[in-house]
Amino acid sequence: MTDTVSKLFKEYADQNPDLNVQLAKDDQGEFRPVRWKELYLSVKECGAGLISLGVKRGDHIGIMSDNCSEWLVADLAILCLGAADVPRGSDSTADEMQYILEHAECAVTLAENQTQYEKILGLKGRLPGLKTIIVIDKAFAKKADTEQGVSILTFRELLEKGRAYLQDQAECFEEEIEKGRSADLATLIYTSGTTGEPKGVML
Repeated sequence: MTDTVSKLFKEYADQNPDLNVQLAKDDQGEFRPVRWKELYLSVKECGAGLISLGVKRGDHIGIMSDNCSEWLVADLAILCLGAADVPRGSDSTADEMQYILEHAECAVTLAENQTQYEKILGLKGRLPGLKTIIVIDKAFAKKADTEQGVSILTFRELLEKGRAYLQDQAECFEEEIEKGRSADLATLIYTSGTTGEPKGVML
């Protein structure tokens, strides 16, 4: 029964593997088409990478980033695992990010770039539950695997972890998709906080 976004996503990918689903910029800044099977594979590797980090059904995963192709991959992967994303744009202040990530109990969060990474890592003293930051920007130069007790990964490393995990757990991703139900929490959307602390809306 196709009763969730993740099941519908898999169904479309299975039925239309070679059709283009989006245009995304490559490393040279040129738009190239992405086929359904390519998108599905990226989402699957991302999801398996998150599983390897200990992400499980019901967890809340931060995405502190503006729109980009990796945002879509991460969002779909989180949905497919039965977790919920907690998105906020890069214009959010450090105080807003701290409140959102703490309130939503996000142990793992994605950061768009160096600026957002530094903003989040600088909050570590107020985010005792933060365990992992995954940086999306390909230009990000990681200095260490761990900083201030927080594991640091690039988005590319996350996908590599997923590929490795799938070698031994080939069906783990599809198994999680099948567990999904229409009443599952998909996302926690927080308001801007202009009239007080941001308010979380469960969708």
